[in-house]
Amino acid sequence: FIKTKLIIMNKTFQACVDLLVIMAECIGMTYEEINIWIFLIGYPLILGISILSNYILVRKYVKLNK
Repeated sequence: FIKTKLIIMNKTFQACVDLLVIMAECIGMTYEEINIWIFLIGYPLILGISILSNYILVRKYVKLNK
């Protein structure tokens, strides 16, 4: 059972790496460059925007229900 999970996890990881390599080739970047843009710049930026949006919406909701 655990061996099956590891196989699935490894195949999923390799498929994601292959996809990143293809994406990088399509836009003229290396795997490392696209990895940095996605996971060190894009993801934190999107997460920060999402957290800020949720904070603003919660404040508006609280203010409307007073």
